[in-house]
Amino acid sequence: MAIYDVSGIDELEHDADSTRYSKLISLDSSHFVLFGYSGVNSYLKTFSVDASFEITQIDEFAITAMTNYPGVSIEKIDDTHFILGYGTTEVSLVPYFHIIYKEFIKTFSVDGSFIISEEDSLEFSGSEEWSCRDLLQISSTHYVFLSEKKLYIFSIDGSFNLTQVSSLAVPTTVNDASLVLIIRHTSC
Repeated sequence: MAIYDVSGIDELEHDADSTRYSKLISLDSSHFVLFGYSGVNSYLKTFSVDASFEITQIDEFAITAMTNYPGVSIEKIDDTHFILGYGTTEVSLVPYFHIIYKEFIKTFSVDGSFIISEEDSLEFSGSEEWSCRDLLQISSTHYVFLSEKKLYIFSIDGSFNLTQVSSLAVPTTVNDASLVLIIRHTSC
């Protein structure tokens, strides 16, 4: 077994809050997108890494209405587009105090300067939960969004607009890992 020395080349502090959750996706060989949730803020950021491995933050995009950690999934669609699935809650006092659960799928693009823009948003209404367990591509135009209690299938058109195709209640005896494996097997 070979022994290797590992040394840091560059670092960049991008968030003064302590991040509770983050996920990174690569757009191409020198650019990536970071989703971060700090408990206070949720955001998407683009970064570049040059030939000397210097890191530069390019853009930041705030994710609105996401103030508590619900679970999130972010996936690359192509070199200039990606998709984000998440859930959130809001408190309503009308007609009485209660919590409203919302789940979202959003498509985003980055331009030639890697500036982030939201393309489309789809809200799944009537949710009894607010957690994104997984987001899975099942064809070139269709994805599955798995929440705590439902499985949603939606399509993305050539302009990256979203349309819900169907939904299915998830049996409480099936956990999210086995359900995703079933979908992956049947979509191959």
